[in-house]
Amino acid sequence: MICYFHLAFLLYQYYHISAYSYPILKYSGIFLYGFRMPLFFLLSGIFLQRALAKKGLQHYINNRFSTIFYPLLIWGLIKISLQLSAGHLSPKQGNSSLYLDLFLNPRKIAPFWYLHALFCISVLYAVIRVKFKLSSVHNFALGLLFYLVSDYVTTNGLQIGFSADIFKYYVFFSIGDLITSVILSDKASAFFYSGKFFFLFLLLFILVQSVAMKVNMANHDLFYVENKAPVLYLLQGLVGCGFSIYFSFLLQKRNTLPVLKTIGLHSLYIYCMHYIVIILCCIFFVKTVHLHNPLLLIGICWFAAIVLPIAFYKLSMRLNLWWLFSLSKPKDSLSFADMHKKSPLVVPG
Repeated sequence: MICYFHLAFLLYQYYHISAYSYPILKYSGIFLYGFRMPLFFLLSGIFLQRALAKKGLQHYINNRFSTIFYPLLIWGLIKISLQLSAGHLSPKQGNSSLYLDLFLNPRKIAPFWYLHALFCISVLYAVIRVKFKLSSVHNFALGLLFYLVSDYVTTNGLQIGFSADIFKYYVFFSIGDLITSVILSDKASAFFYSGKFFFLFLLLFILVQSVAMKVNMANHDLFYVENKAPVLYLLQGLVGCGFSIYFSFLLQKRNTLPVLKTIGLHSLYIYCMHYIVIILCCIFFVKTVHLHNPLLLIGICWFAAIVLPIAFYKLSMRLNLWWLFSLSKPKDSLSFADMHKKSPLVVPG
């Protein structure tokens, strides 16, 4: 869905082509928007303890740098360079200061702010947990305090750079760590695989997402709940995360849509490259071919944004270009997914 949101935003913001002219795209997009980022941070938190227990804090930090921050640098630099060299064909040109923003204000370098925030939060959380002996419960309390700070910062329009994302999403990472022993237990697997209460979870998910969607639409702002209604956003994130985890277990049990697992295992590489692919596709189809049909553009560019990064990654591994994705040579093409072998949950990095 991240690819879709970025594609729809770019088409509307820079080419004045609105996917939301079709009600099904408009309402489904707004309905599914709110919990996407909390889900990524929560899933990352779930696997923290396993990673720390396996090789310790220093190896964890090194791994975070190699598999998250290093790809951020490589693909962020590539994205900025292409953007600056594309002339009038590429949106939002900017200048060479964008290279510095990649470190200090990554929100300006969509979509790499997420990798920046994930690296900072995961390292900060791990250090606090190991060095300061702060338990999962206490880290959760710290996360709530950070969340209140984030709300104050947003409400008062304060500019604190990338720290704003750390304050906002630390709590979701802490929740992932807090529920690790439950989510990865055999009892939890048996419960989720049984499918009991699925429709109750679904009803709750629809209810909360519908309320959030209604609030956003009433205020004519897709980000209203995220930026102005912290309690509802926290609830929306937790319910959305819970339902997504439940649903992923059911898909795993029935081996339904195995293509989703393939996409999940390559999610980091898709994330690094999809925005570049989207920009190039829009330049070609909108500027060169003069295709302006929203449905065709969404279909073609969305497909390309998922498939081409996977194909490029596999080709890179064959050509020994692993350094485009990691600071150290992987033992196999998808070694980062080893820790998820017994779980249907897969998260970038």
